[in-house]
Amino acid sequence: MRSDEHEEQIRRSSNELQNHAIDELRSGRLGRRNFLRVATTLGISVSAAHFLAGIPEPARAQTAGGGGILRLGGGVPGQQLDPILIQDGAGTMAVTQVGEYLCWSEPETLRPMLAESWTPNNEGTVWTFKIRQGVKFNDGRQLTARDVAWTFNRLANPEFPSSASGMFANTLLPGSVSAPDNSTVVFELEKPVGSFPWLVSNDNYNSVILPENYDGVWAKDWVGTGPWRIQEYIPGVRATFAPNKDHWRGAPLADGAELSMFEDETALLLAFQNQSIDMTGPVGLSNARAILANPAAYKIDVRQTSVHDPIHLRMDMEPFKDKRVRQAIAHCLDREALVKSLLMGYGSVGNDAPIAPVHAAYTSDVPQRSYDLDKARKLLAEAGHENGFQFKLTVLNYQILPQMAQLLQSALKQVNVQADLELLDSAAYRGNLRYGSSPMLDSISGINNYGHRGVPNLFFNIQLKSGANINSARFANAEFDTLADQFAAEVDLQSQRAIANKIHNLLLDETPMIYPAFKNQVSLSQNSIEGLERQASYPVLHKAVRTA
Repeated sequence: MRSDEHEEQIRRSSNELQNHAIDELRSGRLGRRNFLRVATTLGISVSAAHFLAGIPEPARAQTAGGGGILRLGGGVPGQQLDPILIQDGAGTMAVTQVGEYLCWSEPETLRPMLAESWTPNNEGTVWTFKIRQGVKFNDGRQLTARDVAWTFNRLANPEFPSSASGMFANTLLPGSVSAPDNSTVVFELEKPVGSFPWLVSNDNYNSVILPENYDGVWAKDWVGTGPWRIQEYIPGVRATFAPNKDHWRGAPLADGAELSMFEDETALLLAFQNQSIDMTGPVGLSNARAILANPAAYKIDVRQTSVHDPIHLRMDMEPFKDKRVRQAIAHCLDREALVKSLLMGYGSVGNDAPIAPVHAAYTSDVPQRSYDLDKARKLLAEAGHENGFQFKLTVLNYQILPQMAQLLQSALKQVNVQADLELLDSAAYRGNLRYGSSPMLDSISGINNYGHRGVPNLFFNIQLKSGANINSARFANAEFDTLADQFAAEVDLQSQRAIANKIHNLLLDETPMIYPAFKNQVSLSQNSIEGLERQASYPVLHKAVRTA
């Protein structure tokens, strides 16, 4: 078939929104890489999107022979191991060995997983997903559309303490997801969301599909549709897995897998260097300096992401009620030095909004906030704090966050501000994720870590919208809420960028949170491991084997 005939065939099977994206590509208003993001979001298949963009589709990892036991190293989950409760990378890496999502967020595309395809109506208020057939849960039950509908109706229920309820707030109500037949799920939204599939992908950690009316103890059952079955789980220590021979992609090639959990990342990296483990998820750069300095000895995977470590400033508490004080604190952070030293160049400077260079809607024409102690002193004096003040900065003790806090603390001393640091592990820092009983949410100021999301509105929903369930800064701004809704509803990338520009400038002025940098994620594996895939830097062990 000629190329023009193939494109015409794709156009005939596409709806109005999908054809608009193709028109934007052909007019030159949408670049090829950004077209991949937009097209796959709107339900154009990955192969069709790559054909239209003229970009070869990446080959999926394949290998043969080998086997063995794959040894994975990660952190200790900060919460009870349950898909609806996980909030950190350690929990996500554990759960995703046996659990799966409707689709998977990658840097340039959304890939089908348990959903084979998805299509919006022209308004972006109704999204219809076709569910893969022949999939079984590892307890023997057949996956149906009813399981998917039940999973998301539960996640949309604000009574469950998870970030998913914040993702879906005022967008997806309990009972608004239906299964008209065994292979179809319909999401009826309260308002248009042009990027809705990202909200039901792994970008929303908690949206692992579970069986309808599941009421077991997940950390005991480890129920899911993934390529592995749990054999043994010792909380905080180790999980061992056997191949799921009924997996819809076929059984894993390895004989088994073991996930070792390390309280301390230094110990994890020593185990990797000693070849006691074969691979890791994302690791801290400062701890991995020796490994990164010897790239020929290991396989090092580097990916640009929207991962960031924001500093929140409680806008409902003195002295941070005054935006001049918040702006002054932001001017005390040397972002260039942070990226160069703490991130070793593996990242990009942040500009106090969760819109990262990896996002398609990112624009570079917003003024960059500078490291300027004189300006900080001037702002503090204008706010009546020429003699400074003292406050407590509560920090998640994870990767470079303590060093980042010390960098800020040192600079603040030069403007007469004393930041007293409190370091907490993940479980203590996050608590039960409810206001009034979580240092992450209740501290006057804190530093947290957020994993990659493919679109910034997912960060808007949980961090910044009025009443959001992880709004540590207590930011409440009607103009922002309106712009965030407009951004979420918009499908056209140029219009999204215009709205993102307004949002960015508003956040720079208000400064509820400081976004110092966006981090590349670095993951490791031994040279003896072949066939390893990674999704958002997390190891996918399905086709991996050890060759030596």
